[in-house]
Amino acid sequence: LPSFLFDQSKASPEDDLAGCMEGFILVRTVKHLLTSDGIPGKSKGPTHPSIAKMYKIKKMTGHLIAYGACQAHYALSSLDSWRHHDGKFDLQKFYVSIVDMYKDIPDDPWAMASLTWWNKYVNGFFVTLSDVLYLFQGGFW
Repeated sequence: LPSFLFDQSKASPEDDLAGCMEGFILVRTVKHLLTSDGIPGKSKGPTHPSIAKMYKIKKMTGHLIAYGACQAHYALSSLDSWRHHDGKFDLQKFYVSIVDMYKDIPDDPWAMASLTWWNKYVNGFFVTLSDVLYLFQGGFW
């Protein structure tokens, strides 16, 4: 797995999955993808609701993490347009391999711990500033 998926401060030679799916770039990418409500610098306010708000996402899944990982990989690559392959790197296999890491929930202790970490980390992460402003203006979400 690419190193950007790992929190390097938790990496351990005894545990291949220590810090896996907790990397700074991955976490920031997922947060941006799910909570962004517009194009930075293009307007003074939100241009649309966040993806999390539109689709009523309240909890993380292996699919959301895999989607974020693919987007982060693309952003870090030298590709000028979206493709399924970056040289020998197959983004579709990459996506499926991450989803498969979470397929045995609740029986897989690592997968459960990872989703628990994500859901604790993102608690409140799905509420954006525009959501708060909307509430103050009398709206509901």
